[in-house]
Amino acid sequence: MIRKKTKVWRWAALFSVALAQLLFPVPSFSLEITSVWVGGDGFWENDNYWLPNGVPDNDAGASYSVFIDGGDPTSSTVYFSIDDPDFSISNLTIDQGDMLIQQDLSIFTVEGGDIINNGTLYASAPTGGATLIFTEDSIITGTGTMDFLGCLSYLITINGKEVTLGHLQKVKGPLNFLFEDGVFTNQGEIRQYG
Repeated sequence: MIRKKTKVWRWAALFSVALAQLLFPVPSFSLEITSVWVGGDGFWENDNYWLPNGVPDNDAGASYSVFIDGGDPTSSTVYFSIDDPDFSISNLTIDQGDMLIQQDLSIFTVEGGDIINNGTLYASAPTGGATLIFTEDSIITGTGTMDFLGCLSYLITINGKEVTLGHLQKVKGPLNFLFEDGVFTNQGEIRQYG
C-alpha cells in the first residue's frame, strides 16, 4: 500500500510541475527585433536610419532581423564604417535596387538565420579583405548579386555548418574568394575573376 501511495504522489508532483510550466512559462531572455533601414544612403551604425531607432547588432539581450530598406522605392546604400566594421544579426533581407557594402577588415556575422538578397551585397575592401560568418545552417536566396570584386580577398566562414546558395543568386569575386570550415552548396552561379 505504501508503494502505491508513493507512486501516486510522484505522478501528482510531476503533473503539478508540468502544469505550472504551461501556466507560467519562463520568459525568453532573447528579444527578437525587426529593424528596417528607412531609406537613403548612410552608415550602418547611424541609429537615425533605423526603425525602431537603434543600430541592429545582436547581443545578449536581442537578435535582429534586418530589412534594407523594407520596400521603400528610394534606392539605399548602407555602408559598414571602417571605424566600426563588425556587426552580427540573425536574418538579412536586401531589396531590389538596394546595396549593403562591407569595407576593409569588416566582419559580418549571420547568427542562425538566412539572407534574402534581391539587391547587392558588395565588398569594397581593396587592402585588407572582408569576412562573412555563418553560425548555423543558412540559405542565401533572392535574385540579387553578392559582388566581392572590390576585395583583396573575401572569406566566408561556415563554422562546421551548411550554407546553400539559392539557384537565382549570383556571386562574383576575386581569385582569393575562400570558403572555410563547413559545407557550401552552390545552386546558383559563382564567377571568380583575377
